[in-house]
Amino acid sequence: MITKFYATGFLFHGRRNNLFFISKSLLLFLLCLPTAVLAADATTEQQWRARLTPLPLSFTTRNTITGIGQAQAELRGKTLSIRGDYKNLQGTATDVKLHLGPKAIPGPAFIELQLVKEGNGKQGSFKAEIALSEEQQNALMNESLYIQISSEAAKEGNLRGWLLPIMNN
Repeated sequence: MITKFYATGFLFHGRRNNLFFISKSLLLFLLCLPTAVLAADATTEQQWRARLTPLPLSFTTRNTITGIGQAQAELRGKTLSIRGDYKNLQGTATDVKLHLGPKAIPGPAFIELQLVKEGNGKQGSFKAEIALSEEQQNALMNESLYIQISSEAAKEGNLRGWLLPIMNN
């Protein structure tokens, strides 16, 4: 006598065929699992954002340090892609650099980003593709990388913002 029953949407005939189908399916699943995990890791992208705001003001710098900006960054493997923009500087932008340093503590610059000035240079955009070292990747993960824009009016830095992770819910 052949018994028929439904299991997970499939019709199975008899005990022998059922066990063969389950073991074949399990084997296929186990063979494909490592490939799926590796593919997921290879395509994982992590994203960061920075809000660029004026550096701390003093009585002498309050008229020269103005403006605002923003940046987005994406890490794929060891390559960090950065793009952003700025506006309302008092002087023409002179450079945009990526610095290594914990929040609120200035640190050394390690690469200059490509600066694209618009009009009089008091607004514009920037971008870069950077191969990060292991130390730089760790700094990024620990929120210790920041972007700084300098201008003719504020040569020591006009706008600054730390790259912070974007939390995906």
